Amino acid sequence: MKGIPGSDSACLALIRSTVLVLGDLDLMSASYLDRRAELAVLDSIIQDVGGLPITVPPHWENQSSKIMLNAARSAGMEGILVKRSTSIYLPGQRSRSWIKHAIRTRSSVLVIGFVGSSRSVAALILGAYDAENRLIQVGSVSSGLTVPMRRQLREDFRPLERPSSPLTDPSAAAETFPGIQWLTPRLVVDVAYRAHTAGGLRHPSLKGRRFDVDFQSVRAEDL
Repeated sequence: MKGIPGSDSACLALIRSTVLVLGDLDLMSASYLDRRAELAVLDSIIQDVGGLPITVPPHWENQSSKIMLNAARSAGMEGILVKRSTSIYLPGQRSRSWIKHAIRTRSSVLVIGFVGSSRSVAALILGAYDAENRLIQVGSVSSGLTVPMRRQLREDFRPLERPSSPLTDPSAAAETFPGIQWLTPRLVVDVAYRAHTAGGLRHPSLKGRRFDVDFQSVRAEDL
């Protein structure tokens, strides 16, 4: 490493290369901790240069996964990346030496509509009550629906079908779908997801019906 070039693009190219190559030295067969040490050196250089949209994140060693997951959850992060300290860099290959553990939340939501046919369900439209007791849409889910579940839900939905949206303000829907069949919001399901944003639930997966939850108690603030 002989210096940092002047332009941002050149800086970024150098920073990429020095993670795996340092001068004429190939670091791909070096351990993760050795390569991480070189990043620490780069971090101090980046701070001196200033103005680069690059951050070298911190790392922790010898911590339990439970502690790190709780810390990530408290900080509102999506999860943690666990790396074996002795692992080498394997370009273009997946390795169990690097494991991404995503944080998923499980919550109860209302089914306020669905997309499907007269015999089966393709996706569920989800809702909940906000702090002012208005019914709002909180997303949709199609993952986790088995074939038997799709058919059974279609039968369960028949007495709940309605011609218009049950949302307090239909124009404020998080998502729109062609051919929605709206439902009276009575059926409660559990959904696992990564995060709840203004655009809905991220990466949701249906976990099943909840017969023990009062539909009126499903609150958006609990997501």
